[in-house]
Amino acid sequence: MTRMMILTVAICVVKLYDINAELVQDRGFFETLNDLLYNNNPMVVANAVAALHEIQERHDIVRKQERRLLELQHVKLCSCLLS
Repeated sequence: MTRMMILTVAICVVKLYDINAELVQDRGFFETLNDLLYNNNPMVVANAVAALHEIQERHDIVRKQERRLLELQHVKLCSCLLS
C-alpha cells in the first residue's frame, strides 16, 4: 500500500460505514483502523482516531433514533390498548 493510500484508508472506512455498517464489521475494517493506531506516521494515527470517533458518534445517533422509535411504538401500543 502506498503512503497516500494509508493516509486515506481511515476516511474511506467512515464513508463505507455510512453505506453499510455491517460490511465494515464483517470485513474486519475496524481491526484495520485499530492497526493504524500503531502506525509510525502521526497523520495516519490522527486519521484513524478521527475515523473511529466519527463512527462512534454515528453509531450513538443511530442508537438514540432506535430508542425513540421504540418509545413511540410503546406509546402507540398503549394508546391503542386504552382506546
